[in-house]
Amino acid sequence: AGAPGDARTAAAEDKLARAVLANADKLFAAGQWDEAVALANQALVYVPRSADLLTKLDQLEAGRKQAMQEAEQKQVADAKAAIDKLLADESLDRAWRASVRQKMGDVLAFGDPADPWVKDAGTKLAEKLVARAGEMREQERLAEGANLLADAERYAPDAPGLAAERSALKEATDAFEREQEEQARLARIDGLKQTFESQARAGDVANAAKALDNLKKEMGGTPDAYVTDEAPKLLSSAYLKLATQQAGRKDFAAALRFAKACAELQPQRQDCKLAVRDYTVDGNKQELAKLLKRPDFDVAEALAKVSEVQILDPGEFSKSEGEWVQDIAARLEALKQSAGTGANDVIKQAKDVFPGNQVLAAIEPVKLAAPTSKYAGEIRKAMDKALLSSAKDLILKASKEEGENPEIVTLKGAYNAKVKQVKDIVGRFDAKFAEGKAGVAQWQSDRNDASKDKASGVLVAARGELDSAFAIWSDNAALKQRKLALDQELARLAGGPAPLEPPPPPTNPCEPKLAGHGKRKAGTCFYFVAPREPGPYLVVVPAGDAFSKPFAVGKFEVTVADFNRYCKLGGKCTPIAGQEGVLPVTGISLAQAQEYVKWLSERTGQSFRLPTSQEWTYAAQAAGDQPKKDYNCRVEQAGQLLKGQGTMGVNTGKANGWGLYNYVGNAQEWVLDGSAIEARGGAFEDAFSKCDISLEKAHDGNADRATGFRVVMDLGG
Repeated sequence: AGAPGDARTAAAEDKLARAVLANADKLFAAGQWDEAVALANQALVYVPRSADLLTKLDQLEAGRKQAMQEAEQKQVADAKAAIDKLLADESLDRAWRASVRQKMGDVLAFGDPADPWVKDAGTKLAEKLVARAGEMREQERLAEGANLLADAERYAPDAPGLAAERSALKEATDAFEREQEEQARLARIDGLKQTFESQARAGDVANAAKALDNLKKEMGGTPDAYVTDEAPKLLSSAYLKLATQQAGRKDFAAALRFAKACAELQPQRQDCKLAVRDYTVDGNKQELAKLLKRPDFDVAEALAKVSEVQILDPGEFSKSEGEWVQDIAARLEALKQSAGTGANDVIKQAKDVFPGNQVLAAIEPVKLAAPTSKYAGEIRKAMDKALLSSAKDLILKASKEEGENPEIVTLKGAYNAKVKQVKDIVGRFDAKFAEGKAGVAQWQSDRNDASKDKASGVLVAARGELDSAFAIWSDNAALKQRKLALDQELARLAGGPAPLEPPPPPTNPCEPKLAGHGKRKAGTCFYFVAPREPGPYLVVVPAGDAFSKPFAVGKFEVTVADFNRYCKLGGKCTPIAGQEGVLPVTGISLAQAQEYVKWLSERTGQSFRLPTSQEWTYAAQAAGDQPKKDYNCRVEQAGQLLKGQGTMGVNTGKANGWGLYNYVGNAQEWVLDGSAIEARGGAFEDAFSKCDISLEKAHDGNADRATGFRVVMDLGG
């Protein structure tokens, strides 16, 4: 029952295939390659087993490919022919340049860029364009010349004459712009002259004076008779006219101001000088009547006006002296309170202007009090804290800047007394130490308990003397060396390890002046924990937000090398083995981290601790100066872990604007707020998308592989 149906189906499929083959051939012959291929593909959906269709599809696709290649070759050949024709055309207008761009684009898109024709044609085109650009330059059509050179550079950047023409065009453009600017300046000058003249003739002297000032600026020092002669003469005449008008209205103060302006502008004008003389007495009297009513008037200004009246009209001076003196005397007494000795010069000036006046003669000058030293408070504070070395430096600085200031002389005496006291104590210590040291040598020789007890007693007594000296002078380097020697002798008696040698003074201490410069090498600071053994590298964070003064913070996370140095020197832990020293230290507890910062403070004499959450956030944000995100956090792709396999060196990645590295990712970092413990910034095992300054996690303080820390150090002062 199935066979006849199968035969009919096969016949139908064969008929469909033949029809498709015929139509596909027609389409292909008509150049409709894509449509022919699409028709064959569509037919295969219905007759997928047709071998003829499959063969035809291969033929169609091969034919389409060949036809496209032939079409592209023809397009390139046509474009080349068009370019050759355009090379013979001398128009070089916008349409010509557009056609060249299009045809050269076709050659480069469908042809071989290495074809020698491309370079040869490009050079010829560029030479034509350069030549035309030169013509445009000579016609001062500079923008067109620039466009032509841009096209020339597109086709042959090294074309002959291109660089020279570009230079010539730039020179011509610069000259043109200078000429335009000069024309504009001359136009502004003409405009200012017209404005000035109209304002001066209208009596608008304030605006006329401004216009003249602007005119002088525009001239730029260029000699100009109008500016030096004509304009001042015109403006001074306007001032004199206004002075005369104001005098007619009995406003002698205004008349005097205009007359002085006239004389100042043209000192050689006799009429201006006479006007000043005529209006000075009455004008100053009017000015003084207003000036002396102000509670904070300038005494020197008032005295200058009084002096002019005294010289020009002694009679008017005598009439007004009593009234003027009362106001001036009251002002001088107020100045004595506010200005102190600064009032003495003007008191003397007042007595000179009013010689023999009893009211002013009774005003005593302010006596100079003993100067207060700006260093005295710091020196006392240093001495109270037994920091005599710091006090000495301050005394030397104060003596250099303030001379024999009485406060400093007194403090210097107190300092010298303390130094003498320490020297006396050191003398007693040295004697006891020498005796004790000899006793230790005796005990080491005879191993007699009596010798040991005697040596121990003497050395303990020596320690008492040394403690007394430290109570007076705690920052004395020589005392610290004596303490080390004493501890070494006591250690020999006890049979224990010798104490550590004190660390040397810092070569790069943390100071406020370094704030914000941590990205620079010179902005990094540190302190030694032992000779040739540095502690963590630090940067200084500027004051800001909730922080009134700068503080230091670890440039990097505390490293394995830092922690191992503590274990080795402090003897309180076992160094971590099998890890690179540059990695952040992890796998220790919060208690161990706190022991480390305590030891760091003891060894350096500085105040180290773990940061608070607010300090950590402020230092990490660096006022928004953040590097490109390149954190050591977990990155996966297609099931493969690309990043975040473990911790990396603390100096990898980029620093923020204040010099901190790896505050996000790598090892998450402990912060403390009272009893609250958090880990900030995320770790290598956190997803990259979550790693951020804002990421915070509660933490129990136990050791884990992802948590480390960086230190904070408080700056003194």
